[in-house]
This record gives sequence, C-alpha cells and structure tokens, in this order.
Amino acid sequence: RNAFPHGVWRALRSTDDSRGPALMDFVPSLYLLRGEAVGSSRNPLQLVKDDGAKEKVSAVDVAKLWQRHNLRGVFMILGPGCKEAAFEAFRSYPGCISVGGKISSADAKSYIEAGAARIIIGSELFEDGEIRIERLIGLEKVIGKDKVAVDLSCVRQFREGRSRFYSWPDKKSRVSDFEIDESGLKLMAHYCSGILVRHYNPDGSLQKKIDTELVVLLGCCSPIPVLLGGGIHSSSAVELLVELGMGAVSFTACEELDIFGGTLPFASVTARPAHNGEIASCNKTSTCSLHCRMM
Repeated sequence: RNAFPHGVWRALRSTDDSRGPALMDFVPSLYLLRGEAVGSSRNPLQLVKDDGAKEKVSAVDVAKLWQRHNLRGVFMILGPGCKEAAFEAFRSYPGCISVGGKISSADAKSYIEAGAARIIIGSELFEDGEIRIERLIGLEKVIGKDKVAVDLSCVRQFREGRSRFYSWPDKKSRVSDFEIDESGLKLMAHYCSGILVRHYNPDGSLQKKIDTELVVLLGCCSPIPVLLGGGIHSSSAVELLVELGMGAVSFTACEELDIFGGTLPFASVTARPAHNGEIASCNKTSTCSLHCRMM
C-alpha cells in the first residue's frame, strides 16, 4: 500500500487537529509565473488523471484541491503578473495559503486582506549578501509576527575550513553570508512565526536527496516551525525526515507528487489514520543543545 507507518502519521497530523499538538506536517507548494501555476522547475503544472491523461491546472484549481484535502499551502510568486491569480486563489481558500516572492512591506497588508495566511520574506531580506534585519522588523510591525514567515533557502558551502549552510533565497544574487545555525534561527524567531528552507545544489537546482545534517540542525535548533523543501520524493524519505528532524521539521512538495507526475504518493501524504489515543511528542530539549553545540 502507498501508506506510511502509523508512527509516522502521528507526527504528520494537521496543526489544527484536536487530537493533540502536530509536530510535523505536509504543506503543498505551488509556484506562479506570469499568472500560471508552475512547478519549481518553472514548467506548467499538470494534473495526472486516473486514466493517465494530463490536464493543465490554475492556481484556483490547486487551491480547491488543497481545500478538499484540508491542506494549508504555500504560493511562491516568480515574477510580475501573478497578483490577481494569487488573490483569486486566496478568495477561494481564505486564510490557508502563505505567499512569498518580493512582496514589499507596503504591499503586504493587501495580500493579508485578500486572504493570504502569511507573507514569506526572502530575497528582500538581503542586500549584497548581507542580512538587513530592519526589513524583517518593518514587515513584522506592519502585519504582525504571526503573519510573517522567513525564506532561508540555502546551499552548502565550504568556508574558512568548515562546510556549512548559507542562506540563498535569490539564485540570481550571490550566496549570502548569513549562516543557518542555532543563533541565526533564534534571531529569525524573534520576528516571524515560521521558516521555509529549500535546499539547493550549487547550480541552483533543488536537492534530490535529504541532507541529514541540515535536517538535524533544523529539527534541533529552530525554536519555531520549519518547512523543508527539496529531497522528498518517496515515503522512505518522509520517514527519514521524521526520524532525523525529531518530528519538528515539516516538508513541502510540488511536482514531486504523483498527481503532478512525480513519485511521492499524494494519497499517502494526505491520509489520516484513526486515532488510537496516543499524542505525538517531541522530547528534544536535552539532545538538541548537544547537537547544536557540535555543529
């Protein structure tokens, strides 16, 4: 069967599930380019039907699909001409879609009023490789901490004798000097309610496999929810993420899903087994401090 073990599903519960605290979740993603729904590869997103035929979908189509499965999602805007398409999707599924893509503080409120759940700030947070924390603070003051998420998408680099992860939210710009470590994650947590991390290869493509060190780092050291993108293509990858991330790192996927031609079973990541009375917990306090000191 295309289903994960029950122990995995106890960690995958929805955040508004009354059965107890959800520590890990599946959050689908979508990219918008010139008003069209595309994957991270920027190819048009096509839904694979039961008979194998493919059908082009719009942002609203995808939002309604997520709504039918009670999923909260992420829109990443890749260029101009996408605002109205995004707003239409927000109206069809209000309060359940976060959005990012060079949205200014001045414009952020209009997205929230249109129905966006949160604004994701990424490349706007950096200039010439340096973090401009005042921009994050400004956005937080406009819409509130609970409506702000930070894109710390990254690449692994070797600097000063150490292989570490550095933020790279805009692949058209140079890799920043902001290292993703315990202190950096705690700094972001002061001004936002969630962190998105898409893990890139040096050529700008998404990673095909999970980087175990990154997952342990995020799971142990982030004081707020983290959403990981890249490297999740199978049920075994999800199980590995649950184990290494200690149930505290959620994941996002788009064209990796089989409904869009990928290999990750959508039916599995949206299934919800019967509750047996157990409540998932993440007892990570003692082990995380040790992991973070070692990294």
